[in-house]
Amino acid sequence: MNRYTAHEFDNRDSSQMYEYLEARIEVMKRRITELEMENQDLRQLREPYTETREHVAGLC
Repeated sequence: MNRYTAHEFDNRDSSQMYEYLEARIEVMKRRITELEMENQDLRQLREPYTETREHVAGLC
């Protein structure tokens, strides 16, 4: 049987914790921006294919 502690104590100062969380937020914001740019690039690559497929489908 596993026993879990009811409380876990963090010995870090609250200002250290705040700085750590702020840094993590900034990293996540940068990653979101990178993913949005990658998503936009992929959509632009897909658009010509979609137009070609629609054009071919119209000819049938």
